Amino acid sequence: MARITEKYIWGIEDTNGYRFDISPKTIYEFLNSNNNSIRKIPDYQRPYSWDKSHVEKLLHDILKYSKIEEENHSWFLGTIYTTKKTSNDTTSLVLDGQQRLTTIQLILRELSFFIYYDPSLEFNNTEYLGKFNDLVEAANQCLYVNISAEHVLRFETEPTTNEFLKTYFLKTRRINNHRELKGFIVDFETLLSNSDSINESLTLKNLRNHINTIRAFIKKVFLDIEGEDSDTKLHRLNSFFHTILYKFWLIEIPLREEEFSIEIFEGINNRGKALSLIDKIQFRSLSNASFNRSKIRSEWKNIYIKLEKLTEAGSKSIFNSHEEFFKLYFLAIQGSEFKSDDDYLTEFDDYLESETILFERFFDKVNIILDFLIEVENPTRTNNKFSSSFPDLRREREKIISLLHLLRKTLIVAGNGRQLLISFLYHYNPYQLNADYNVPRSLWNIIRLVFTLDIIEIHKSNAIRSHFNKINRNAKRNNSIFLKLEQLFEPPSEGQEESQSLSKNILFENHRVLYNLYGLSNNLVSSSSNEESSLILYMYTYLKDIYSLCIGSEIHFQTLELEHIFPRKWKSYWSDKTYDKNEMALEVKRIGEIKQINQNFIDSLANDILTEDFELRQYETRQSIQEKSLIEWIGNKVCYHGSMNSSVSNKSFIDKKIIYSDSTVSLFPNSINEVSVIQYTDFGPKEIIVRSLEITCHIVDNLFSKDWDLVD
Repeated sequence: MARITEKYIWGIEDTNGYRFDISPKTIYEFLNSNNNSIRKIPDYQRPYSWDKSHVEKLLHDILKYSKIEEENHSWFLGTIYTTKKTSNDTTSLVLDGQQRLTTIQLILRELSFFIYYDPSLEFNNTEYLGKFNDLVEAANQCLYVNISAEHVLRFETEPTTNEFLKTYFLKTRRINNHRELKGFIVDFETLLSNSDSINESLTLKNLRNHINTIRAFIKKVFLDIEGEDSDTKLHRLNSFFHTILYKFWLIEIPLREEEFSIEIFEGINNRGKALSLIDKIQFRSLSNASFNRSKIRSEWKNIYIKLEKLTEAGSKSIFNSHEEFFKLYFLAIQGSEFKSDDDYLTEFDDYLESETILFERFFDKVNIILDFLIEVENPTRTNNKFSSSFPDLRREREKIISLLHLLRKTLIVAGNGRQLLISFLYHYNPYQLNADYNVPRSLWNIIRLVFTLDIIEIHKSNAIRSHFNKINRNAKRNNSIFLKLEQLFEPPSEGQEESQSLSKNILFENHRVLYNLYGLSNNLVSSSSNEESSLILYMYTYLKDIYSLCIGSEIHFQTLELEHIFPRKWKSYWSDKTYDKNEMALEVKRIGEIKQINQNFIDSLANDILTEDFELRQYETRQSIQEKSLIEWIGNKVCYHGSMNSSVSNKSFIDKKIIYSDSTVSLFPNSINEVSVIQYTDFGPKEIIVRSLEITCHIVDNLFSKDWDLVD
């Protein structure tokens, strides 16, 4: 046994044999094991990913143990595996524990500011103040070290997180009073706000949110206690501070080689330790000793960098997390649901038959898909490889940018479409273009299918997902299915399964498509969802004036907001524009006759106006959302990006029009005369009906009849 352990773990040979360098360490001892020790996270590991619940649980665990007065009472954080080149090396790689250690360091820094939080507090107990200053000094020794006249972080994470922590830890190093702390918080929040949206990754948003969570916890537990004097608050805080530094302990196991961590992690996982799906897949890919592990690590590093870019818009990103991407990836290529992580891993095992298969069928495919999704997230960027591959002839490049904008919005609003897109990208390399324009044609078909089932007809999510799974299973046999719109709506039958389309309103006849729309039983005319309404306006713009969809910067499109022209809170300025359902039913019929709109649609719409919850409800202080009322009709909505004052949203149309005309506010769609809000001298129920019928009927008439580029 000694020979096996000597092979794996660093130690020192002495007269008594081989002494392993394994011992329990407090947090202080682990982060400050010697004068110049540095702990690093390998750059191929995934970024910091704890959520708020993890942080709060750790804080409450510390609080629980801080109330136990016995000095020998402690809490075991777990085992930390590290590796270093030699037994005396001061720099070691931390192979597990990034989430815990990063969060602990955030807590240590915020605790160090305690006496500066509230300038009204006066601390008079010199013993408590001395203890606090000693704890701050100990915390500082855990956060950074002075090497060659330069302060260096004790714990270096992957690059995305590390730059953030350097700013946060080192710029707060010399804070000595409330004014300096307040100034730093304001400057730091301003810096983060300026990097918001498309420039700030999901990891950084997690970090900044967790700092605020920790700060709020400290204030609630140690400051906002009425009737408690300042020194007592400090005494309790010292106990909490002392607990995290000296009563939380771990066992470090220094491995001789990084590769040894693979089988150790597999063993831990088999005994039930909770690892993420990505961790399991990553370690599984590294588990074969015959594979080029250095090359595989490089691939994972690149994948994590791309996943960070893909999620950097936060809640407005196509994917909310790295884990979500991989789950949808396997769902898409398999075409069936997975019940547990083991199912995903069984699927992944097929890639491990050889290193060639692993790279060609997994890493290469994942990288292509991520590259394309990043370009969908940022259609207007100058180095967009996909759009740049199209010629300027017939303004094709602009048409592609518009298509990507529409695709991105569709995937964010109707998430089921993501598995279809991934399936298509897996089977059809989007960068291998051909003269038949198969890629944009397929993308346009995917958009039309998702838009119809998820937005117009409002099918249940599980029914849509089951339908898409069937398409993906067929795609494994023939990827040209994405070029055939009819087959997407009604995929070829599999064995004994009957082919059945989800849409009952579409009729395919000799390559001609007819779509029947009825009343208010769809989301096109009315919807209380701002995101769905925004997508409908995107689709109308794409079909009506494709070039206006690519005007503006990327940040404009990612910060687009929806505005109700006739506001939900209508009493103050819009009470003279209330309406009667009988008059509005007649108005719909009148406009339908003038514009020669399908009679069945007009009759069903007029009937729904008379029978649905259509007239405005009265309210006292809080307005209600009526999905079928004119306020929620699509003709009452416009998108905007710019500095529109939220207080204007309930004002009169005259006041609103002044803001709409401001050069700093860009309305969308507004370049199209038929729906331009600026053209109206007044706005009310009749204008809403006219705009709604124009937007709805144009989408229905053109959604299935026009090819992807729309303009010859």
